[in-house]
Amino acid sequence: MQDRAPWMPDHPQGSAVSSHPPRACPTWEEARALAREMLAGDGTRWPHVRTAGFVATRVTTLFNDDDAALLLAAATLHDIGYAKRIAQTGFHPLDGALFLQSEGFPARLAGLVAHHSQAAITAPLRGVDDLAERFPREQSLLVDALVYADMHSAPDGRLVGTEWRLADIARRHPGSHQDARAELLRASIRRIDAAIHADPDASARAEGLTQAEG
Repeated sequence: MQDRAPWMPDHPQGSAVSSHPPRACPTWEEARALAREMLAGDGTRWPHVRTAGFVATRVTTLFNDDDAALLLAAATLHDIGYAKRIAQTGFHPLDGALFLQSEGFPARLAGLVAHHSQAAITAPLRGVDDLAERFPREQSLLVDALVYADMHSAPDGRLVGTEWRLADIARRHPGSHQDARAELLRASIRRIDAAIHADPDASARAEGLTQAEG
């Protein structure tokens, strides 16, 4: 196996994940190594989160150093719950959050993963009625930035515009809930766009992403 960091899990597929002492938020390099280890053999999951992490780098100037590091880790690990070896509930935001929690990573990171891209709307449809009780739901510009990263990365890792991504989600996961979810996701994108336009550094770094909207 490549890029295995010393703290990375080594559990047989299907086994329970052991608990660990508290850990700091992983660096982007550590998060990338973990995501690659867990997702590289599962279709295009790894390319998708790799691109989401890259998109997140374009907006880190909107945050202090700690929040910027948290954003990069969350963007890169947001779909880790798809890894079969850690699946518990079949709802990937919750499974990813439970894994990060059990590995001792910060509660805020687990919460961001649990609620990424308005997961609370789809949770009841997957039989999960207690997502907010298990993981507090943060409401912040950092949450919006995670949406921004996810909504600019196609399932196969291509850089895409938000409307393309929302249309693809609705096509692959049809349902009446998608309209309300899409509006909330668009609201997050609008808030990040406003913050980017107000910050010259972020505006310059995000230039290529705004071109993808066209």
